[in-house]
Amino acid sequence: MKNILTTLLALLALTTNAQDFNPKTISLPENVTVDDLSFLKDELKDVQVVMLGEGSHFDGNMFEMKTKVIQFLYKEMGFKTIAFESGVYDVWKAQQAIQSGGEVKKELIKSLYTIWARRSEFQNFVRFYDAYKDDLKLFGFDSQVSGVYGQNDLVYELYEFCHRNQLKLKLDKEDFALLMESMTQSSMFDEGDISYSKFKTSLDDLLNQFNTRREKEEYFYWRQILKSLLSLAKHYYIDEQRELSSFYGGKADNIRDEQMADNLLAYINTHPEEKIICWGANTHFVNDVSSIQASVIKEFVPMGSYVKSVLKEKVYSLATLTAADSIYLGGRWNKTPVKKNSFESSLKNKQQPHLFVSSKQSEMKKVQHTRLFSPIDFIEARLDLIHDGYLYLDKSKLATAISDNEDYTIGGKVDLVSSQVISSQKPNSDIDSFEKEEVIGTVALNEIIVIGKRATSQIVKKAIESLKSNYPTSPVSSKHYSKVLMTIDSTRCLELDFVADQYDGDYISRYRSSKRLTQVRWKVKNGYEPKELRNFYSLRYNNPVKNGTFLTMSKYKKFRFELDEIINYEGNEVYVISYTTQRNHFTYTGRQFLSDYRGKLYVNKRDYALLKIIQIWDFHDSQYEPAPLPFVTAKFVGNNDGFKITQEIIETNFKKLNDWYYITDSVITINGEILNDKNQTSNVFSNEIKSNWYDFDIESPTRIKLKKEQNLFDKVKYDKEFWDKFSYPEIKK
Repeated sequence: MKNILTTLLALLALTTNAQDFNPKTISLPENVTVDDLSFLKDELKDVQVVMLGEGSHFDGNMFEMKTKVIQFLYKEMGFKTIAFESGVYDVWKAQQAIQSGGEVKKELIKSLYTIWARRSEFQNFVRFYDAYKDDLKLFGFDSQVSGVYGQNDLVYELYEFCHRNQLKLKLDKEDFALLMESMTQSSMFDEGDISYSKFKTSLDDLLNQFNTRREKEEYFYWRQILKSLLSLAKHYYIDEQRELSSFYGGKADNIRDEQMADNLLAYINTHPEEKIICWGANTHFVNDVSSIQASVIKEFVPMGSYVKSVLKEKVYSLATLTAADSIYLGGRWNKTPVKKNSFESSLKNKQQPHLFVSSKQSEMKKVQHTRLFSPIDFIEARLDLIHDGYLYLDKSKLATAISDNEDYTIGGKVDLVSSQVISSQKPNSDIDSFEKEEVIGTVALNEIIVIGKRATSQIVKKAIESLKSNYPTSPVSSKHYSKVLMTIDSTRCLELDFVADQYDGDYISRYRSSKRLTQVRWKVKNGYEPKELRNFYSLRYNNPVKNGTFLTMSKYKKFRFELDEIINYEGNEVYVISYTTQRNHFTYTGRQFLSDYRGKLYVNKRDYALLKIIQIWDFHDSQYEPAPLPFVTAKFVGNNDGFKITQEIIETNFKKLNDWYYITDSVITINGEILNDKNQTSNVFSNEIKSNWYDFDIESPTRIKLKKEQNLFDKVKYDKEFWDKFSYPEIKK
């Protein structure tokens, strides 16, 4: 009984409200300089690793503050390795390229997550690293792939490394590459490429072969890369379902966090004298969650807890946080009130632009409400156990994207809430019901029979091999006209015409087009109001010659092709080929939601050019977005609790002009439902986008940089004289 009473009294002593909470703080000025951070010398005495966190990946002023801390730690305390929450392989390749004279900015864009590398507020770090690159090092500790190095080169360099060192990897290289793409882009382990047991056994066997070899730097990196791949595969194979909540961390993150810790500790083990700064999220750098009772976080084992258990006082977790009362999500600002008597409110009440709070004081042992694990929800925790210190920023500044037309970033899933606007008139559900061109010549039935399934795949392969001889391989400018229609139930909610200038680096690489709006006309604006051209995902990636997964040499083997007929189409003898795939995820469909993907290809017999491409996605009924359909203002729509897309169809046509085939017109149709009352009722919507491209210029194309403001509809004034004289390009019906 005495022990129970003692425990209860101890808990009561720790649990207090913020009226009694008043930790010692160090005030910092509005414009912090490196000299203002001198207090860190005593705070970080004898520390080898500083884990420098951030509350979210969207606050640009946190990036700027972290850069100043890094400058101080380098200049005053001799920290020379910056370890990023980015892929081991990606950052290793960037480090090698920079050492060989590569441009720092370019290499960081190719290796780090774009939430940092492509943000204006991160460029201060880029400039700092560039100035001292001969004395600094980079390391990536994440088990995931973060850049184009990992996406494009990792698998092939691994096989080259094995061949050069007489190591055996018993997996098909192309299947391995496809599996990697499934994991990095679709976040799933696709056993249609390689079974999980075979993958694990093969990589474990390769790691065992390392034990008989002399340790070199490349062996260290490949060991950690392979362990990271095994961790990534396990994570996606087990597919631990994340509990639906606002919290950043949870049980679903444990496999990744354990491997991130292993990667960092392995680096420290091989560089025992190196002083290291880690750049990542606060959540990963948490020391101890034992004081937290919230079920989601209670099961979370963060990277920081592993590192703390090994390094003890030689590692210091420094979190950055704000008391912002709103957060930018889903393309808009959302209110996130600060809880009264919380840790954040106590700091805000001090009315200082910046504060530092050390956990090395008894006051920080008091249990406080805090928002350290969520942008919205507060939980109780002992702050001294969570992090060793806190940097508070009174203001939150949204990070802004840099303007750069070069696309070094990794492909990824589309956030439908913020990026994709839906589409159009209800189409026929069967691909065969598409209106076909009248057959002028005679169908060569004998040829169809002789060609068969295997030879049909060879036709498609020949079309892939002929892409560079049929489509522009250098920059091209054009005019782009679209009519956008949106209907909800039986009400026309939108009719919008626009004209834009378009720039394509070429038709072969997978960089998206850049556009600049020049003319806009709202004919109907009645309950559905998109904000910018980039809201229409299908127009951002509108060229299937560039983006069709069936036109990549590594993936086309996973599609089934059948020759339907040979017809005379617009004066050309054409193979009409149907395609399907059993793969239903992003890597093969290019769509976030699972779907059955199929279509038709019209291949010119003479030069194997694709004259028409039809794509159809039938989305699985269970797939829906648990967030409102953006831009809906119609009063007759219900609660708009979420939405689902049922079908999308895109028909795209190409014509030869002079020496090249160009995209000339397309029709995009997307149908779905707006869900209300927790999916009890719904409104049917359909959105259609009819487009034409014309005035192609490949001799002196005008480059257009990717800038959001040039795609905003409200930035373009209505020009009545232009529209009165405008001659509509012919649109394929």
